[in-house]
Amino acid sequence: MDVTSTPVGPVVWIPTLTWDSVSYPVVKKSTLIGRGTDTDVHVVARGVSRHHAEVRWDGKRAEVVDLGSTNGTKLDGERVTRAALPDRCTLVMGQARILFEVVPQAEASYRAFAHHTPIRTEETS
Repeated sequence: MDVTSTPVGPVVWIPTLTWDSVSYPVVKKSTLIGRGTDTDVHVVARGVSRHHAEVRWDGKRAEVVDLGSTNGTKLDGERVTRAALPDRCTLVMGQARILFEVVPQAEASYRAFAHHTPIRTEETS
């Protein structure tokens, strides 16, 4: 069997948050997560506060910060108020499970991705 691939050019690594089969690029210094309609990642689930947590990104590293939510934030099962995020982990806020991961993206299509257009995925979180 022959395996071929089409070169895509340079690749950039982009942190993303995936909830309810929608992936959100983390391209700002602070990405707000919660059930409020003014959040960057709008999570409608039991136990999620209006402004539950934020993911901070400095261009190289990410961290999650709980914003004084009622039910807290868990990182891979451990309750945290502030913690560095590994390249792939699960954040739990109330009954919502949110996948954080750093994914490769062709540089040529990065511009559309970085304009915060949520992308529907097959994965259920």
